[in-house]
Amino acid sequence: MKRRNFLGYAALSCLAVVCSPLRASAFIVFDPSNFAQSIIQTIRLLQSNINEARMIANQVISIANEVKNLKSLPFDIINDFSTQFSDLFSTVGSVNGLMQNLSSLQAQFEELYPNFLDVYDPVSRSSMATDAKKWVQTTRDMILGASKTGAQVLQDLPSSQEQLEHLMSDSQGAVGILQATQAGNQIAATISGNLINLNAQLATYTQAHTAFLMEFNGAEAAAKNRMDHVLDGMDVPYTGKNLPENPF
Repeated sequence: MKRRNFLGYAALSCLAVVCSPLRASAFIVFDPSNFAQSIIQTIRLLQSNINEARMIANQVISIANEVKNLKSLPFDIINDFSTQFSDLFSTVGSVNGLMQNLSSLQAQFEELYPNFLDVYDPVSRSSMATDAKKWVQTTRDMILGASKTGAQVLQDLPSSQEQLEHLMSDSQGAVGILQATQAGNQIAATISGNLINLNAQLATYTQAHTAFLMEFNGAEAAAKNRMDHVLDGMDVPYTGKNLPENPF
């Protein structure tokens, strides 16, 4: 009997514990669908934050590149370039040769170097001497002009070489598009300047060489003219009084 009462009391105790309101509230209902949805939302939020961080980083890089692109070279050759060419053109302009003025070249050439082969009358000795003196002086002036031009180019050559080396270095270490473009433009300007120097040298040398050739050609033509008339008057009979062969 006592055993039956004990078992009854135990059963009632267990039932009371199970049916207790406090115990019932401790049980949590787990919803897998809501839990998965919360995880997905959290991942999406994290991904959005990462994308936003990347956008900010890209904007910072873009702004930094724009600042670099707006940064100009600390070195330029514009002033030196202008000075060198001003000096060169001043030197070439001081030569004052036939090639300096294309419109008057033909008239000046004909005046300085007349074509004695087309002159029918004999060229006088005084005319030959005067023309030869002008030719020699002109040739001397042209050679002097070519020498001045060459000296001007040689004087500026070390500076041009130094500038080109500096610009090549700047081009290699250019920061941004603006610096690279400026370095490239100035390198192209330096190369173009050297080509202009070369053309100026060739032009003044050609002018001097042409003057020398025309000096030689003029002397030859004058000599040919005089040879054509060396026998003038030999076929005219003598009209003077003849001397006796033996006046004694």
